[in-house]
Amino acid sequence: MTETEALDYITARGDLHDLSFEQMMDMLPSCLHDDLTECVEFLELRDVSHILPQSTHPELAHDPSNMILEDSSVNRSRGADPMSELEEMTAMLDNEIIAARI
Repeated sequence: MTETEALDYITARGDLHDLSFEQMMDMLPSCLHDDLTECVEFLELRDVSHILPQSTHPELAHDPSNMILEDSSVNRSRGADPMSELEEMTAMLDNEIIAARI
């Protein structure tokens, strides 16, 4: 994957949630920032999850502070329930572990 393709992928993922490229990069573990292909590899494993669900907090649907990267199966199984503090901490820790492996 070229740097341009990686940039396009990250931008497209952000566009799905009205997030800029910079906002997407802010969500990624900092150890990945120097290699856009590693960023893509990481993002292919994660969903953009809402801490407070869009269904009950539509005003936060596009707020980056209400979003976190998380395993897709965990995100989808929670459905419209709010993310607990433990789930949020677990997602952040998982993100660091996955990024370190990449």
